[in-house]
Amino acid sequence: MDRGIFENEIMPANRPAVLKGLLRNWPAVQAGRQSPTSVVIYLKRFDTGGTVNAYVGRPEIKGRFFYSDDFQGFNFDSLDVSISTALDTLVSLAEAPEPPAIALQAIEVPNIMPSFLGDNAMPLLDSNIAPRIWISNQSMVAAHFDVNYNIACVVSGSRKFTVFPPDQVGNLYVGPLLKTPGGPPISTVDLRNPDLERFPRFAQALESGQEALLGPGDAIYIPILWWHGVESLDPLNVLVNYWWNDTLEIRQVR
Repeated sequence: MDRGIFENEIMPANRPAVLKGLLRNWPAVQAGRQSPTSVVIYLKRFDTGGTVNAYVGRPEIKGRFFYSDDFQGFNFDSLDVSISTALDTLVSLAEAPEPPAIALQAIEVPNIMPSFLGDNAMPLLDSNIAPRIWISNQSMVAAHFDVNYNIACVVSGSRKFTVFPPDQVGNLYVGPLLKTPGGPPISTVDLRNPDLERFPRFAQALESGQEALLGPGDAIYIPILWWHGVESLDPLNVLVNYWWNDTLEIRQVR
């Protein structure tokens, strides 16, 4: 995989694509392959001391950050912590039988750990497209779509991506549009245990859905408007993603 193949073959196809081993030479990935402790030590080197927002849910939500039962709120709280505090907490909870769900989502890397960029560069994109980092224990992000192109890169742990074409929106049982857990509208179906009696049309979505299991160094490209749910499978998971939206590129894909 190189930038020419990505721009001339992958993007014009307008379908998700798994990019196995794309970032295997990143120092962050090499630390992630060694152990959770190694990647924590590596990432803490870049912590500038600022605070970020963390989602925290009770053990009974089993990592599923979602609405409250009445859909008027959410089943998690948020608090401000440093990257180092979050990492240390996740490591300390790794052996807990029923840990709380913890997730740092879409944290802008240049603002909180800018030195990370020098050693861990994305070969397929311009350097002005800044990455974001996602850190969690075992958790589930509901199926949703982005209004940007997306390359998501696993640094530590493993993640399962489930993707659906845009035309499956009517089979995904989308929740309230004006108030959502993370910004974009989400599917109300739990991908880990879909209730087909309650959501019968979801069976049609599954027929056109695809799954990919990614480990450290692997990446996935997700085009604009493709629905995707993400399950983090390990006690410590680290992912870096890149969002971008260029009018010329959109016109070419269409």
